[in-house]
Amino acid sequence: PVYIGSMDLESETAIEEIASLKNAPIVKWGRDYAAALVNESSTAASSFEFRSTATGSVFSFSPALQGCFQVNNMALAIEVATSLGVSAGDCQRAIASVYWPARYEKLSWKTLNITVDCAHNIDGVRALIESLRADGMKDLRLGFGCLETKNWHEMIAELMPFIASWNLLLPRSTRATSNKAVSDFLSGFGIRAKDYGEDYQAFLDDSLIEGGNILV
Repeated sequence: PVYIGSMDLESETAIEEIASLKNAPIVKWGRDYAAALVNESSTAASSFEFRSTATGSVFSFSPALQGCFQVNNMALAIEVATSLGVSAGDCQRAIASVYWPARYEKLSWKTLNITVDCAHNIDGVRALIESLRADGMKDLRLGFGCLETKNWHEMIAELMPFIASWNLLLPRSTRATSNKAVSDFLSGFGIRAKDYGEDYQAFLDDSLIEGGNILV
């Protein structure tokens, strides 16, 4: 079978067309399985209910990973796992203990609240923004860096409404987008960015002085 998660209509249609050509059965988010919020918590993992008409499974789960997009990802994983015979209990335990560094990961350092996210394309940035909006996060101090192979112009444009100050961090990669290129792009919108190069510690030290919520 082809398992389809929550996605844009264009991508979903393309996958369905290929599956049809291969005569592969389709199991689809929103039609054959879904997950919905049951209990929201700001101090612990929120609870969601998973339902599948394909497998007949109905049970709650609490993802350890934060971010709105994780619910859809976990529901897809549950659907595949239960179709292969994995029990509800094993799914619940696995989801409650999974750890994925730098994917809407929240850290505390001294007086700072830091959110780290490795969104590396426009869809990832939009998923990040969905979570920022759900958490009421705005006016953020951003540490930004990316590779030249990414659509960073569009990523920056999507982030602009949520950012109070732009701080450029150069990735340690031969494919890194130069901070000057990012700075020049931002200046076209009247935004001045501070260039830290590879001095990530200096960014954190200055952030301690500035305070507020940090997004990296």
